[in-house]
This record gives sequence, structure tokens and C-alpha cells, in this order.
Amino acid sequence: MKSTLILSLLPFTALATPLVARQDERAKFNGTIVSSGSGCPPGSVHPVFNPNNEYVQITLDSQIAQVGPGFGEADREKLCRISLFVTHREGRSTVNARATIGGDVTIPAASRITGTLHRTYVVATGGEYRPADLTFTDRNVAFNQVDAFTVSPNVVGPAQRVLEYVFEGSVRLQTSSQPSPSALLKQAILNLDISQQS
Repeated sequence: MKSTLILSLLPFTALATPLVARQDERAKFNGTIVSSGSGCPPGSVHPVFNPNNEYVQITLDSQIAQVGPGFGEADREKLCRISLFVTHREGRSTVNARATIGGDVTIPAASRITGTLHRTYVVATGGEYRPADLTFTDRNVAFNQVDAFTVSPNVVGPAQRVLEYVFEGSVRLQTSSQPSPSALLKQAILNLDISQQS
């Protein structure tokens, strides 16, 4: 089973005068990605950048928590930390982001199993955003969650600079049933759009 993380940097359009429209230059990835965690072991993270380095699609093979026959304690929780490095044009002070997370959960009814999806978004020197965890019980569905946030002002100084963008996520299943029936929680998709404002 594979999961996909899509990260796209979108331009911010502003009016220089009431009659003249100006589109800011897009921020760009520098092509470097660093991953770690039980949900992102070596060889399981596959980034693809577009030719202009304005967009990256990352496929994850292992961000799946499972319990039940054949699964042990290490399978109940998976952690993934992904760092990308973004070059920002000079003169920008605020970073806006909108993330859409999708996935699948399979938890049998009356199984006393709870699934938890945790995520944190961090921009180096610009603070972090940690939305409330998503929890699941007695469900067999695909899910979607939108996280929208603004990173602290003045994260980008008067000169062009490179900032580290980090996504930290975990999927976890907890059960009080012994033995536990089979259950699964998978982070399937992360769509993340980042725009710049002066």
C-alpha cells in the first residue's frame, strides 16, 4: 500500500496599482529532501520535483498502522518526518499554508480500538502549527481533513533565503481487546499549498 504527499508552492498575486496586476515569483524547492521515522524508512520515500522545482509529489510506502493477528507492538504506530528546503524571494514576511490530508481507516464495530492521526507543520524560524488530533472508532471509511494556517510574520527577511519546511505525522492504533481483531489506519494523501505575502 502506498501513500502520497503532494506539496505545491503557489504564487501570490497582488495589485501594484489599481490598474496594474503583479504576480510574485514563485518560491522554489532546492531539490533536497530528508526523511526519517518508522513510517519513512530508507527506500520508502519517493519524491518527484517538477522541472521548475515549484512542486513536489512524495510517495510514502510505509505510513500505515496495523493491529491484529500477525502484527506486533511496532506495527501499532508509525512516525514520519519529512524536511524540504524552500528558497523564498526577498521581501516576503508571511507564509500561508493549506493542507488537505486524506487516508483510510478500517476499525471493526465494538472492537475497542481507537485510531489517532497526529500532524505538525513547522517552518524553520517561523514557528509551528499543531492542529487537534483526528480520532477514529468503529469506522470503515476514507477520510479527509483540511488544515489552514499562517506561519508567524517576518519568517522571511529582506534578502532571499532558504527555509526548512517540516511535516511531522504519526498514525497510531490503540486497543484494549486481547487478542485484537484486525484494524488499519493509513495516511493516504497530503496536499499542501503554500503562498507568500509581502
